Amino acid sequence: MLGNQKETKRKTLLPCTLVLTAVLFAFAALCPITAAAAPETDFIELYKGFFKDLGAKKYEKVWDLMTMASKKRLAKLITDMAVAQGKSVTETQVFDMLDNNTSNLRTEYFDNLNAEWDKISFLPQVLGGQYRLQSTAKELAILTITVSDEPKDFQIIKEEGRWKLNFFVDLEK
Repeated sequence: MLGNQKETKRKTLLPCTLVLTAVLFAFAALCPITAAAAPETDFIELYKGFFKDLGAKKYEKVWDLMTMASKKRLAKLITDMAVAQGKSVTETQVFDMLDNNTSNLRTEYFDNLNAEWDKISFLPQVLGGQYRLQSTAKELAILTITVSDEPKDFQIIKEEGRWKLNFFVDLEK
């Protein structure tokens, strides 16, 4: 009788042990994958970093963080201002000047932008504003920034394998 009890106990423990072992191996197999996965992008810090870099005059970093559409929009804005002043220049020429910082065009533009924003304390307001991530997808995130009770949506787009800000395009929407 005692032998039968031991046999029954062994038959019961064996499947439980096998299931427990399988669960432990499955869990252990998942751990390295989780640890190796890249952390999610902090879109709020990405945008705040853009404004901080702008204020710190790190204009090359600012330029590199902008989408191609945003860079082209900025080139168009500057071209339109130049043409209105009677200068003969194309968007392509202005874009190339911005991209290479020829004649310090990029530096001068962002310096002037900072000077205008300083007059209205824009950077402290935007850095202290409310940020809320609205949505994320594989190559697009929408971030709402609220300053003085006025919300504005901004797109963060994946280009060339990096998240970039569509700032100058979104600013006009």
